Amino acid sequence: MAIRNFVPAVLLVLSATVSSAQESRATFSAGYAFSNVQETDVSANGWRINATYEVLILDSKFSHGFAVGYIGTMASASPLEYKIWSLPFYYSPRYTFGEKALKGYVKGIFGWHFSTINREGTVVRPVDRDNGLYTGLGVGGLKEINDKIAINLDYEWAFMYNSFYRNGFMNSIQLGIAYSF
Repeated sequence: MAIRNFVPAVLLVLSATVSSAQESRATFSAGYAFSNVQETDVSANGWRINATYEVLILDSKFSHGFAVGYIGTMASASPLEYKIWSLPFYYSPRYTFGEKALKGYVKGIFGWHFSTINREGTVVRPVDRDNGLYTGLGVGGLKEINDKIAINLDYEWAFMYNSFYRNGFMNSIQLGIAYSF
């Protein structure tokens, strides 16, 4: 009976210890995205926005990130115009290296995406929707402005499993701002 009285106190101390042993970071970024459309040999170009929540484990170079994004690309292959929108949701573990003010990183990407394609032209086709695996790799760098704010440059290569993109490869280059708390 006395042990049950200590369980809440032990859980409280453990949760306080774990929360003080880590730091969180939110990163908001935007940039250029490019891929190929499945039915053509033309490149689909556009833009991307992304939000990442990351848990940084103190005294470790590894972190766990969770991201959501929006990718909008367009391509023109006569007589059709293609507009493709994608929403990727993914887990992104990261290994960081370098000095305090300037750091580089490599990251993995594993998640899911939802995509919509709109074909417009002389032959009107209905809007199609698809979803699938979203996985890949990324590299980037962080330049700290102060102990809370950093500038982030990120390149991401991802494989999007669906029928809209040729080979499913999506590339993006993003510039963002990161806030640690």
